[in-house]
Amino acid sequence: MVPQVPPTEVSQQASLQTVPHILSKLNIDHYLESKAKAVKLEQELLVLNRKIEELTTIIEEQDIKYESELHSELDNQEHAIAALKKRHEDKFEKKRQALREQMTTKLQARNTLNLERMRDSISVEDLRECVPVAGLLEWFDRWAADTVERKRTTIGNNAEKSDAVTSQQG
Repeated sequence: MVPQVPPTEVSQQASLQTVPHILSKLNIDHYLESKAKAVKLEQELLVLNRKIEELTTIIEEQDIKYESELHSELDNQEHAIAALKKRHEDKFEKKRQALREQMTTKLQARNTLNLERMRDSISVEDLRECVPVAGLLEWFDRWAADTVERKRTTIGNNAEKSDAVTSQQG
């Protein structure tokens, strides 16, 4: 071990003056370097912010352009869909109308055929079941009475004519 010599007062004072000088010089250099780095970083940050703003503007413009293209394309598709839907509705309506007419014609033909069959197959017994018996008998009685009365009148008239002819002859 090396024996230490106690420092003298002059050497102590000189050493105390150089330490703050060295420390202050180191602090200034460090401060200047830090300041230069900070300025450089700020400039880089400004450049990056400008680039971000430019990219954001470009993206917004492209979004607007894409939306307008998309809206026009959607409008075109909606018009096309509406036209197709209308065309199919028209075709469906025409087919439905034709089918309705066809079914009406078939029903009319079937009804006519059924009526003819029914008319051919109706018997007197069927009519008796349909017409109230009391009304039918009443009508028949009137018809019979009228017929008998007409025959009497005709016979009476014929008898009078015959008597007139006989009296003229005799």
